[in-house]
Amino acid sequence: MNHETEISQQLAKLVEALVDSGELRAWFFALQKLSPAQREAHLLTMAERMKAGGEEPGLISAVTYLSRPQIYDGVRQTLCEVTGK
Repeated sequence: MNHETEISQQLAKLVEALVDSGELRAWFFALQKLSPAQREAHLLTMAERMKAGGEEPGLISAVTYLSRPQIYDGVRQTLCEVTGK
């Protein structure tokens, strides 16, 4: 499996977790209140903490990609469509 496919799969898992957890969904939607630069810094710091904590590398990569505005917006739009919010 190539790296892009793995990231796509991890992003899909992340969306599933966001759909299933109201707490995670609230956290995710709260991120849109931040400026893109603040959101990027927050998510990259989170990814570093995850790495230090020994989290799954694919999930860390997904959080890192989520720091990109176009990826965040795409996940947000998908989440809105799936949850009807």
